[in-house]
Amino acid sequence: MRKFILLLFLSTNCFAYELAKNYEEAKVKADQTESVTSNKKHQSEILVPYFGKKYSTVLQSCFKTVDTPDDSEFDVILAIDKNGDVKKVYRNRETNIARCMIGELEKDRFPKPIIAPFYIHFAMSFTG
Repeated sequence: MRKFILLLFLSTNCFAYELAKNYEEAKVKADQTESVTSNKKHQSEILVPYFGKKYSTVLQSCFKTVDTPDDSEFDVILAIDKNGDVKKVYRNRETNIARCMIGELEKDRFPKPIIAPFYIHFAMSFTG
């Protein structure tokens, strides 16, 4: 009987979370993630600097290579797994710059988060 219970526990643990189905649901999860103090510290000290350093270069490249770049604001929310892999990217609107950046995000591995999935929200705004 103990083996059966242990196996049942392990099999349910493998699927401990389900990713958000859409942007709105992901936004709620990102807000919940950010509301926890230890998550906020990890986000501001590790994940945001990583994103800023890497994606400032990616965005510069996108603006240089995309025909008629759309500099409209957009938001992205990332669902990052325990290894730092980006499992899903959510966005509130479609632009050619968002598509360019998301192409890179979907292949990225961030520093390992302290919880998984770790939802993180980035508001993208561009000026002259």
